Amino acid sequence: MGAFGANTDHYGLADTNIKLIASSKAPNSQIAQAMDSQGDVTAETVFDTFYSFECQYRKVAGASLTLDTIAQVGQIISSIGITGIAVATNNTERPTFTVTGETYFGDTSTSEKYASGIAILATKTAQDFSAFTCDTVTRVVSTSATMSSQVDRAQDSQGQTVATAIYQGRLEVSGELQSATAVAAATADTGYTLNGPIGNTEEHTGYGNSTINVFKNVSGA
Repeated sequence: MGAFGANTDHYGLADTNIKLIASSKAPNSQIAQAMDSQGDVTAETVFDTFYSFECQYRKVAGASLTLDTIAQVGQIISSIGITGIAVATNNTERPTFTVTGETYFGDTSTSEKYASGIAILATKTAQDFSAFTCDTVTRVVSTSATMSSQVDRAQDSQGQTVATAIYQGRLEVSGELQSATAVAAATADTGYTLNGPIGNTEEHTGYGNSTINVFKNVSGA
């Protein structure tokens, strides 16, 4: 039986105010097959092997945390290229954030970084990340913010990745809204664009919910 708990902090971000709550290291590979005239496999080769990494953290104490000061998409930590950062907040739990990445190949000095500009409170508060503004009767129930990217992989003659490039940073923010007196409503803040109209769900046993989704594209630095 293995050790109990989440013990491997692949990015080294945990401290007295940020706690590691989950961790994973998953292998990736591709398979090439040669088949005969009957469709049966006669030869098989596994190639382009690398790892994907994910760590989930919870902000439990301290002042507001500016996420970019500890991790950015495109940053290289211990030979891992960060490809995504997701933040989740709600009105009943302290915030969590998840950092995903993969084995980085090639020159680490050429990787562009993408800043999210997101600040995280240590309290159990649903936070709008200054991405949208609610009307006077609407409250935020939960939110998620995801900074994502694309990955270019250059392979050698044997199909193994030898160079990696992280590009095309994009920040998307979603919010669940609720109002006790009207249909919940909000608008995108400056710099953000609505990703389609606001949705609304009503049922006969509870107050209605609305959802807002906004995004902005982020240039690398």
